[in-house]
Amino acid sequence: MRRFSSALFFVLATGAGLQAQRAADFSKVSPGQTVLDGFYFYLPRTAAEIEFTVVETRYKKGELADYAGQYFQSRPEIARNNSQFSIENVSVKPYPVADPSQQYRYSAETASQANIQTVCGGIIKSINAPVDIKSEANRGGAVSSFSRGDDSNDARVPFFSLGTRSDTVINREVRADSTVIERRVVNRRTVSNTPEEMARESVQKLDDIRKIRYTLISGPEDINLDGTGLQTSLKELEKTEQELLALFFGRSKKITQTYRITYIPSESPDTLFYLSPENGVSMSPNSSYPPVRVSVKPFSGKVSAPQTSGAAQSGVIPYRSAEKMILSVQWNGSKYFETEIMLPQYGQVHAVPVKKIGALRVVYDENTGAIESIGPALQGK
Repeated sequence: MRRFSSALFFVLATGAGLQAQRAADFSKVSPGQTVLDGFYFYLPRTAAEIEFTVVETRYKKGELADYAGQYFQSRPEIARNNSQFSIENVSVKPYPVADPSQQYRYSAETASQANIQTVCGGIIKSINAPVDIKSEANRGGAVSSFSRGDDSNDARVPFFSLGTRSDTVINREVRADSTVIERRVVNRRTVSNTPEEMARESVQKLDDIRKIRYTLISGPEDINLDGTGLQTSLKELEKTEQELLALFFGRSKKITQTYRITYIPSESPDTLFYLSPENGVSMSPNSSYPPVRVSVKPFSGKVSAPQTSGAAQSGVIPYRSAEKMILSVQWNGSKYFETEIMLPQYGQVHAVPVKKIGALRVVYDENTGAIESIGPALQGK
């Protein structure tokens, strides 16, 4: 009797074990849990590639800035050589990545009963759906990137002239027979103007340029330029005029730098990098520069802590509901960017109990993990 009871207990235990194994064929993997067999898929979370356009404006004081007040009755705004940094553009590109806290296992037996499709590094896309479903995710895989591209504008070449002076004039007589030939020889040398002389000469050239421009536009009848020639002449005069004015009022040069940084809400630090208005960008975590921060907050009300709603149980099909959030970027007391964004990592995870996975068809949104459609499996697909 005892032997029969033992045998009966073994059969029941074995049957219960097989049933438990079948029930566990589609189960959530706990964080840190090691599973040596089976296949896996993930629910998604949203990462954001944030692109910053940082502009450095380099100011160079004009060589004749000290004479601007004398000739133009105004002081130049560029009083010294310096650089200023600012953020001129921010853009955010969201994309799905696998959520390691939402990993699910299924066995080879389950795989033989159902066609499970994944995209973007293991994010579940469909169960028993047509195999020609195409992923609409714009990219996949967790990426942590930092890159920089420079787009420099050429600085204007300063117009710095030299003065030509006539120092001596020699009259020389040459006698040939009864003829006297007088030759005038001029000895000249070129010397650098003093700043005061250069300022006076530059102002005179500015006046000459404006007179020539007026003559070209409404000048005498003997000057006849076609449209192209006139435009070319006016353009060159404008260029020379700006170079002369830069001697008094200074010049600036802009250098554009593009920074792309991947941010995963709820995981990445809220400080992306550091930017000083005078010294530029620093990626050092110990920097004393003002931080460029990103933050997310609920679109309306308070978002409760994400719950699994039974998805941790065995034998269920999980899906997710994303939460609408506000993502913003701040720097140095200013808000540079704000946008609405759907973040599944702040939403709830739900579950559909299932007994026969092979009879069910499920299509997921790979960006959020939500179920797009559910119904009976399509035969012959």
